[in-house]
Amino acid sequence: MKEFKDNLRDLRKKHGLSRQQLAKKTGISKTSLSGYEMGTSSPTLPKMCALADYFGVSLDDLSGHEKFKITDIYEILLELLKVYEMVKGLDKNNKKSNYPK
Repeated sequence: MKEFKDNLRDLRKKHGLSRQQLAKKTGISKTSLSGYEMGTSSPTLPKMCALADYFGVSLDDLSGHEKFKITDIYEILLELLKVYEMVKGLDKNNKKSNYPK
C-alpha cells in the first residue's frame, strides 16, 4: 500500500504538473505541496478534499487507505479462530491442554 505522499507525487507527475502549477490550480501553496510530498507535513481535510477533487480520486485512494472486502475479513476471522483454538488447547476427549508449555 502506497502512502499519501507517494500517491500525491505520482498523481501530480501523471498529470504532467509541477508543484507550482498544482499550487495555482488548487490554491494550496507550493511549500505545502512540497511538505506533503516529502512526508514532513500533512494536509488539513479541506486541502485533502481539494486535491482529491482536482485529481478525480477518492480520499481513500489519495490517502492510501486500503479497504477490506468482507471475504478478507472472513478469512482473517477464520485464522483468528484457529489461533484461539490452538491457544485454548483443550482436547475435548481427555480435557488435557495441547498447548506447549
